Amino acid sequence: MARHASGENNFKVAGWVWAVLVAVVLVTALIIGWSAVSKNNQETVAAEECAEGDYELSVWAAPKAKSAAAELAKAYNDADRVVADHCVTAAVSEVADRDGLSTLDSEVPAAWVPEDAAAVLPAAKDHGVRAAGSKTPTVGDPARPVLRLEAGDRVPELGQRAASDFTSFAVEEQKLPTTEVAALTGGKGEGSKDAKSGEDEKAKGSKKDKDKAKKPALARGTDVTFLLDTSDAMGVVEGDARRLDVVRGGLHSAFQRVGENEGAVSLWNYSSQLSPGARTPYRVNVDLSARDGGAAAGAVLDQLNVGGGNHAHVSISAAHKAAVDSAAAAGAEKPAGRMVVVLAGKNQDELSVEQLKAQLAAANPQVRVDIVGIGGDVSADELTQIAEATGGKFYPARDAKAVDGVLKDIL
Repeated sequence: MARHASGENNFKVAGWVWAVLVAVVLVTALIIGWSAVSKNNQETVAAEECAEGDYELSVWAAPKAKSAAAELAKAYNDADRVVADHCVTAAVSEVADRDGLSTLDSEVPAAWVPEDAAAVLPAAKDHGVRAAGSKTPTVGDPARPVLRLEAGDRVPELGQRAASDFTSFAVEEQKLPTTEVAALTGGKGEGSKDAKSGEDEKAKGSKKDKDKAKKPALARGTDVTFLLDTSDAMGVVEGDARRLDVVRGGLHSAFQRVGENEGAVSLWNYSSQLSPGARTPYRVNVDLSARDGGAAAGAVLDQLNVGGGNHAHVSISAAHKAAVDSAAAAGAEKPAGRMVVVLAGKNQDELSVEQLKAQLAAANPQVRVDIVGIGGDVSADELTQIAEATGGKFYPARDAKAVDGVLKDIL
Protein backbone atom coordinates (compact mmCIF):
# COMPACT_ATOMS: atom_id res chain seq x y z
CA MET A 1 0.00 0.00 0.00
CA ALA A 2 1.28 3.44 -0.84
CA ARG A 3 2.35 5.84 1.96
CA HIS A 4 0.42 9.06 2.33
CA ALA A 5 1.53 12.39 3.89
CA SER A 6 -0.06 13.32 7.17
CA GLY A 7 -0.85 16.75 5.89
CA GLU A 8 1.31 18.40 8.60
CA ASN A 9 4.54 20.30 7.91
CA ASN A 10 7.64 18.97 9.85
CA PHE A 11 10.20 21.74 10.55
CA LYS A 12 12.23 19.73 13.06
CA VAL A 13 16.00 19.97 12.45
CA ALA A 14 17.86 16.69 12.22
CA GLY A 15 20.01 15.78 15.25
CA TRP A 16 23.20 15.45 13.22
CA VAL A 17 22.92 19.09 12.15
CA TRP A 18 22.88 20.22 15.78
CA ALA A 19 25.90 18.04 16.50
CA VAL A 20 27.85 19.65 13.66
CA LEU A 21 26.93 23.15 14.81
CA VAL A 22 28.01 22.41 18.40
CA ALA A 23 31.30 20.94 17.16
CA VAL A 24 32.00 24.03 15.03
CA VAL A 25 31.31 26.33 17.98
CA LEU A 26 33.60 24.31 20.26
CA VAL A 27 36.44 24.22 17.73
CA THR A 28 36.11 27.96 17.12
CA ALA A 29 36.21 28.64 20.86
CA LEU A 30 39.27 26.43 21.25
CA ILE A 31 41.08 28.23 18.42
CA ILE A 32 40.28 31.65 19.85
CA GLY A 33 41.32 30.55 23.34
CA TRP A 34 44.56 29.00 22.12
CA SER A 35 45.40 32.13 20.14
CA ALA A 36 44.84 34.31 23.20
CA VAL A 37 46.96 32.06 25.41
CA SER A 38 49.68 31.87 22.77
CA LYS A 39 49.70 35.63 22.41
CA ASN A 40 49.89 36.08 26.17
CA ASN A 41 52.72 33.55 26.40
CA GLN A 42 54.64 35.29 23.63
CA GLU A 43 54.16 38.63 25.33
CA THR A 44 55.29 37.13 28.64
CA VAL A 45 58.42 35.61 27.10
CA ALA A 46 59.22 38.89 25.37
CA ALA A 47 58.71 40.75 28.63
CA GLU A 48 61.03 38.35 30.43
CA GLU A 49 63.72 38.64 27.75
CA CYS A 50 63.43 42.42 27.74
CA ALA A 51 62.98 42.86 31.48
CA GLU A 52 64.73 46.22 31.37
CA GLY A 53 62.67 47.55 28.45
CA ASP A 54 63.74 48.92 25.07
CA TYR A 55 67.02 50.53 24.07
CA GLU A 56 67.76 52.54 20.95
CA LEU A 57 71.27 52.17 19.59
CA SER A 58 72.39 55.44 18.02
CA VAL A 59 74.30 54.94 14.76
CA TRP A 60 75.73 57.86 12.82
CA ALA A 61 76.35 57.40 9.10
CA ALA A 62 77.89 59.70 6.51
CA PRO A 63 75.50 60.64 3.68
CA LYS A 64 77.16 58.28 1.20
CA ALA A 65 77.17 55.46 3.77
CA LYS A 66 73.64 55.91 5.09
CA SER A 67 71.94 53.51 2.68
CA ALA A 68 74.32 50.64 3.47
CA ALA A 69 74.18 51.39 7.20
CA ALA A 70 70.37 51.50 7.13
CA GLU A 71 70.28 48.13 5.35
CA LEU A 72 72.43 46.61 8.10
CA ALA A 73 70.28 48.25 10.79
CA LYS A 74 67.09 46.85 9.23
CA ALA A 75 68.51 43.33 9.24
CA TYR A 76 69.62 43.79 12.84
CA ASN A 77 66.22 45.10 13.95
CA ASP A 78 64.41 42.27 12.15
CA ALA A 79 66.50 39.81 14.19
CA ASP A 80 64.97 41.06 17.49
CA ARG A 81 68.26 41.20 19.37
CA VAL A 82 68.34 41.32 23.19
CA VAL A 83 71.31 42.82 25.03
CA ALA A 84 71.57 42.92 28.83
CA ASP A 85 67.80 42.33 29.16
CA HIS A 86 66.99 45.18 26.74
CA CYS A 87 65.28 44.86 23.36
CA VAL A 88 67.68 46.76 21.10
CA THR A 89 66.84 48.58 17.88
CA ALA A 90 69.42 50.41 15.79
CA ALA A 91 68.52 53.92 14.63
CA VAL A 92 70.63 55.39 11.82
CA SER A 93 71.06 59.15 11.59
CA GLU A 94 72.69 60.91 8.64
CA VAL A 95 75.63 62.88 10.02
CA ALA A 96 78.45 64.30 7.92
CA ASP A 97 81.95 63.79 9.29
CA ARG A 98 82.52 67.48 9.99
CA ASP A 99 79.16 67.88 11.73
CA GLY A 100 79.77 64.81 13.84
CA LEU A 101 83.19 65.99 15.01
CA SER A 102 81.76 69.35 16.02
CA THR A 103 79.11 67.58 18.12
CA LEU A 104 81.29 65.08 19.99
CA ASP A 105 81.74 67.23 23.07
CA SER A 106 77.99 67.12 23.71
CA GLU A 107 76.87 63.88 22.04
CA VAL A 108 78.67 60.64 21.24
CA PRO A 109 76.95 57.81 19.32
CA ALA A 110 77.69 54.21 20.18
CA ALA A 111 78.49 53.47 16.53
CA TRP A 112 79.63 55.59 13.59
CA VAL A 113 80.07 54.91 9.88
CA PRO A 114 82.15 57.90 8.73
CA GLU A 115 83.07 58.86 5.19
CA ASP A 116 86.78 59.23 5.97
CA ALA A 117 87.80 57.20 9.02
CA ALA A 118 91.46 58.11 8.56
CA ALA A 119 90.59 61.76 9.20
CA VAL A 120 87.80 61.23 11.73
CA LEU A 121 89.60 58.96 14.20
CA PRO A 122 92.55 61.26 15.02
CA ALA A 123 90.21 64.25 15.28
CA ALA A 124 87.77 62.34 17.51
CA LYS A 125 90.65 61.40 19.78
CA ASP A 126 91.09 65.09 20.60
CA HIS A 127 87.56 64.95 22.01
CA GLY A 128 88.29 61.88 24.13
CA VAL A 129 86.55 59.52 21.72
CA ARG A 130 88.21 56.33 20.47
CA ALA A 131 87.32 53.37 18.30
CA ALA A 132 86.90 50.16 20.31
CA GLY A 133 88.22 46.76 19.37
CA SER A 134 90.94 45.71 16.97
CA LYS A 135 88.72 44.81 14.00
CA THR A 136 85.49 46.25 12.68
CA PRO A 137 83.01 45.32 9.91
CA THR A 138 82.61 47.39 6.78
CA VAL A 139 79.52 48.25 4.74
CA GLY A 140 78.86 49.58 1.27
CA ASP A 141 80.98 50.10 -1.83
CA PRO A 142 83.47 51.60 -1.37
CA ALA A 143 83.74 49.90 2.00
CA ARG A 144 83.35 52.11 5.08
CA PRO A 145 83.97 50.89 8.65
CA VAL A 146 81.26 50.51 11.27
CA LEU A 147 83.12 51.91 14.28
CA ARG A 148 82.24 51.16 17.90
CA LEU A 149 83.04 54.20 20.01
CA GLU A 150 84.35 54.59 23.55
CA ALA A 151 84.30 57.88 25.42
CA GLY A 152 84.21 57.03 29.11
CA ASP A 153 80.78 57.43 30.65
CA ARG A 154 79.58 59.45 27.63
CA VAL A 155 78.91 56.10 25.98
CA PRO A 156 77.18 54.03 28.69
CA GLU A 157 77.97 50.38 29.20
CA LEU A 158 74.67 49.36 27.63
CA GLY A 159 75.52 51.41 24.56
CA GLN A 160 78.91 49.68 24.39
CA ARG A 161 77.31 46.26 24.64
CA ALA A 162 74.64 47.06 22.07
CA ALA A 163 77.21 48.44 19.62
CA SER A 164 79.35 45.34 20.09
CA ASP A 165 76.32 43.14 19.43
CA PHE A 166 75.53 45.24 16.34
CA THR A 167 79.01 44.79 14.86
CA SER A 168 79.14 41.11 15.86
CA PHE A 169 75.82 40.61 14.07
CA ALA A 170 77.27 42.29 10.98
CA VAL A 171 80.20 39.87 10.89
CA GLU A 172 78.67 36.64 12.17
CA GLU A 173 75.15 36.83 10.73
CA GLN A 174 75.49 39.12 7.72
CA LYS A 175 78.99 37.86 6.85
CA LEU A 176 80.28 41.37 6.17
CA PRO A 177 84.02 41.84 5.60
CA THR A 178 86.20 43.35 8.33
CA THR A 179 89.14 45.70 8.53
CA GLU A 180 91.68 46.37 11.26
CA VAL A 181 91.06 49.58 13.16
CA ALA A 182 94.77 50.38 13.37
CA ALA A 183 95.04 50.19 9.58
CA LEU A 184 92.39 52.89 9.17
CA THR A 185 94.83 55.52 10.42
CA GLY A 186 97.92 54.11 8.76
CA GLY A 187 98.98 51.93 11.69
CA LYS A 188 100.07 48.34 11.46
CA GLY A 189 97.41 45.68 11.91
CA GLU A 190 97.76 42.27 13.41
CA GLY A 191 99.07 40.85 10.18
CA SER A 192 101.77 43.50 9.77
CA LYS A 193 104.85 42.52 11.70
CA ASP A 194 107.99 44.47 10.85
CA ALA A 195 111.41 42.87 10.67
CA LYS A 196 112.53 44.37 13.96
CA SER A 197 109.70 42.78 15.91
CA GLY A 198 110.58 39.44 14.34
CA GLU A 199 114.17 39.82 15.39
CA ASP A 200 113.10 40.79 18.90
CA GLU A 201 110.96 37.67 19.16
CA LYS A 202 113.82 35.51 17.98
CA ALA A 203 116.21 37.12 20.45
CA LYS A 204 113.78 36.38 23.28
CA GLY A 205 113.29 32.77 22.21
CA SER A 206 115.83 31.13 24.46
CA LYS A 207 114.64 33.13 27.50
CA LYS A 208 111.04 32.12 26.86
CA ASP A 209 112.05 28.48 26.59
CA LYS A 210 113.75 28.67 29.96
CA ASP A 211 110.81 30.47 31.54
CA LYS A 212 108.42 27.90 30.09
CA ALA A 213 110.39 25.10 31.68
CA LYS A 214 110.00 26.78 35.08
CA LYS A 215 106.24 27.31 34.82
CA PRO A 216 103.88 24.57 36.02
CA ALA A 217 101.83 23.23 33.12
CA LEU A 218 98.08 23.89 33.11
CA ALA A 219 96.46 20.47 33.38
CA ARG A 220 94.46 19.47 30.33
CA GLY A 221 90.81 20.45 30.72
CA THR A 222 91.35 22.99 33.51
CA ASP A 223 88.49 25.50 33.74
CA VAL A 224 89.47 29.10 34.48
CA THR A 225 87.33 31.88 35.95
CA PHE A 226 88.47 35.40 35.08
CA LEU A 227 87.42 38.33 37.28
CA LEU A 228 88.10 41.74 35.72
CA ASP A 229 88.07 45.09 37.48
CA THR A 230 86.02 47.60 35.45
CA SER A 231 85.95 50.35 38.06
CA ASP A 232 87.12 53.90 37.43
CA ALA A 233 90.68 52.75 38.17
CA MET A 234 90.67 50.85 34.87
CA GLY A 235 89.70 54.02 33.03
CA VAL A 236 93.06 55.64 33.76
CA VAL A 237 94.76 56.52 30.47
CA GLU A 238 98.26 55.14 30.03
CA GLY A 239 99.96 56.49 26.94
CA ASP A 240 97.08 56.97 24.55
CA ALA A 241 94.65 54.31 25.78
CA ARG A 242 92.72 53.36 28.88
CA ARG A 243 93.92 50.48 31.00
CA LEU A 244 90.82 48.46 30.17
CA ASP A 245 91.44 48.82 26.45
CA VAL A 246 95.08 47.82 26.82
CA VAL A 247 94.42 44.62 28.78
CA ARG A 248 91.78 43.30 26.37
CA GLY A 249 94.39 41.85 24.02
CA GLY A 250 96.18 39.91 26.75
CA LEU A 251 92.91 38.58 28.10
CA HIS A 252 91.78 37.46 24.65
CA SER A 253 95.02 35.51 24.29
CA ALA A 254 94.55 33.97 27.74
CA PHE A 255 90.98 32.93 26.88
CA GLN A 256 92.27 31.29 23.72
CA ARG A 257 94.99 29.37 25.56
CA VAL A 258 92.49 28.02 28.08
CA GLY A 259 90.12 27.01 25.29
CA GLU A 260 92.85 25.27 23.32
CA ASN A 261 93.66 23.38 26.52
CA GLU A 262 90.06 22.06 26.50
CA GLY A 263 89.07 24.19 29.48
CA ALA A 264 86.00 26.37 29.94
CA VAL A 265 86.32 30.15 30.32
CA SER A 266 84.11 32.09 32.74
CA LEU A 267 84.18 35.90 32.72
CA TRP A 268 83.06 38.11 35.60
CA ASN A 269 83.52 41.84 35.95
CA TYR A 270 82.96 44.07 38.96
CA SER A 271 82.19 47.65 39.88
CA SER A 272 80.21 48.20 36.71
CA GLN A 273 77.50 50.82 36.98
CA LEU A 274 74.50 49.52 38.91
CA SER A 275 70.95 49.46 37.53
CA PRO A 276 67.60 47.84 38.41
CA GLY A 277 68.90 44.75 36.63
CA ALA A 278 72.36 44.81 38.24
CA ARG A 279 72.03 45.00 42.00
CA THR A 280 75.48 43.69 42.90
CA PRO A 281 78.86 45.26 42.07
CA TYR A 282 79.84 42.14 40.12
CA ARG A 283 78.33 40.56 37.06
CA VAL A 284 78.48 36.97 35.81
CA ASN A 285 78.84 37.51 32.07
CA VAL A 286 79.78 33.96 31.07
CA ASP A 287 79.76 30.98 33.43
CA LEU A 288 81.72 27.73 33.24
CA SER A 289 78.92 25.92 31.41
CA ALA A 290 79.94 27.73 28.20
CA ARG A 291 82.42 25.32 26.66
CA ASP A 292 83.10 27.26 23.48
CA GLY A 293 86.84 27.82 23.64
CA GLY A 294 86.41 31.24 25.24
CA ALA A 295 84.43 32.75 22.34
CA ALA A 296 81.54 34.02 24.47
CA ALA A 297 83.89 35.52 27.04
CA GLY A 298 85.84 37.25 24.29
CA ALA A 299 82.69 38.78 22.81
CA VAL A 300 81.59 40.13 26.19
CA LEU A 301 85.08 41.42 26.98
CA ASP A 302 84.93 43.72 23.96
CA GLN A 303 81.65 45.18 25.25
CA LEU A 304 82.75 46.10 28.77
CA ASN A 305 83.17 49.72 29.81
CA VAL A 306 84.48 51.37 32.97
CA GLY A 307 82.65 53.12 35.80
CA GLY A 308 81.98 52.82 39.51
CA GLY A 309 83.87 52.17 42.71
CA ASN A 310 86.21 49.31 43.54
CA HIS A 311 84.45 46.35 45.16
CA ALA A 312 87.17 43.75 44.78
CA HIS A 313 86.70 41.73 47.97
CA VAL A 314 83.00 40.87 47.66
CA SER A 315 83.49 40.15 43.97
CA ILE A 316 86.46 37.83 44.56
CA SER A 317 84.43 36.02 47.22
CA ALA A 318 81.42 35.50 44.93
CA ALA A 319 83.43 34.45 41.87
CA HIS A 320 85.55 32.04 43.91
CA LYS A 321 82.48 30.41 45.45
CA ALA A 322 81.01 29.85 41.97
CA ALA A 323 84.29 28.32 40.76
CA VAL A 324 84.46 26.06 43.82
CA ASP A 325 80.83 24.94 43.37
CA SER A 326 81.58 24.11 39.73
CA ALA A 327 84.67 22.12 40.70
CA ALA A 328 82.72 20.22 43.36
CA ALA A 329 80.00 19.32 40.85
CA ALA A 330 82.59 18.13 38.31
CA GLY A 331 84.13 15.69 40.77
CA ALA A 332 87.65 14.51 41.48
CA GLU A 333 88.19 13.11 37.99
CA LYS A 334 88.40 16.64 36.55
CA PRO A 335 91.36 18.98 37.26
CA ALA A 336 90.75 21.60 39.93
CA GLY A 337 89.73 24.93 38.45
CA ARG A 338 91.74 28.13 38.50
CA MET A 339 90.79 31.77 39.01
CA VAL A 340 92.59 34.85 37.72
CA VAL A 341 91.83 38.38 38.94
CA VAL A 342 92.99 41.48 37.04
CA LEU A 343 92.55 44.71 39.00
CA ALA A 344 93.76 48.23 39.67
CA GLY A 345 93.17 50.47 42.69
CA LYS A 346 92.28 49.64 46.27
CA ASN A 347 89.25 47.81 47.60
CA GLN A 348 86.38 50.01 48.84
CA ASP A 349 83.80 47.50 50.07
CA GLU A 350 83.24 46.44 53.69
CA LEU A 351 84.48 42.84 53.48
CA SER A 352 87.78 42.80 55.37
CA VAL A 353 90.94 41.02 54.27
CA GLU A 354 90.69 38.62 57.21
CA GLN A 355 87.06 37.76 56.43
CA LEU A 356 87.85 37.18 52.76
CA LYS A 357 90.91 35.05 53.58
CA ALA A 358 88.83 32.89 55.91
CA GLN A 359 86.14 32.38 53.26
CA LEU A 360 88.68 31.47 50.59
CA ALA A 361 90.72 29.14 52.78
CA ALA A 362 87.64 27.17 53.84
CA ALA A 363 86.73 26.23 50.26
CA ASN A 364 86.58 22.54 49.38
CA PRO A 365 87.72 21.68 46.80
CA GLN A 366 90.17 24.54 46.65
CA VAL A 367 90.39 26.72 43.55
CA ARG A 368 93.67 28.61 43.25
CA VAL A 369 93.38 32.40 42.88
CA ASP A 370 96.14 34.38 41.16
CA ILE A 371 95.85 38.18 41.27
CA VAL A 372 97.35 40.68 38.83
CA GLY A 373 97.62 44.22 40.26
CA ILE A 374 98.16 47.07 37.80
CA GLY A 375 100.19 50.13 38.78
CA GLY A 376 101.33 51.38 42.15
CA ASP A 377 97.94 52.15 43.66
CA VAL A 378 97.18 48.59 44.76
CA SER A 379 97.52 47.02 48.20
CA ALA A 380 100.23 44.51 47.30
CA ASP A 381 100.54 43.07 50.80
CA GLU A 382 96.80 42.50 51.20
CA LEU A 383 96.45 41.03 47.72
CA THR A 384 99.36 38.69 48.42
CA GLN A 385 97.63 37.44 51.56
CA ILE A 386 94.36 36.93 49.70
CA ALA A 387 95.99 34.96 46.87
CA GLU A 388 98.10 32.84 49.22
CA ALA A 389 94.99 31.81 51.17
CA THR A 390 94.17 29.64 48.13
CA GLY A 391 97.72 28.60 47.27
CA GLY A 392 97.90 31.32 44.64
CA LYS A 393 100.20 34.26 44.04
CA PHE A 394 100.06 38.04 43.63
CA TYR A 395 101.67 39.35 40.42
CA PRO A 396 102.47 43.08 40.22
CA ALA A 397 102.22 44.66 36.75
CA ARG A 398 103.95 48.01 36.35
CA ASP A 399 101.28 49.11 33.85
CA ALA A 400 98.47 47.70 31.73
CA LYS A 401 100.82 46.73 28.90
CA ALA A 402 102.64 44.35 31.26
CA VAL A 403 99.47 42.35 31.95
CA ASP A 404 99.79 40.23 28.81
CA GLY A 405 103.18 38.93 29.89
CA VAL A 406 101.98 38.30 33.44
CA LEU A 407 99.00 36.30 32.20
CA LYS A 408 101.35 34.15 30.14
CA ASP A 409 103.29 33.43 33.32
CA ILE A 410 100.12 32.46 35.15
CA LEU A 411 98.54 30.39 32.38
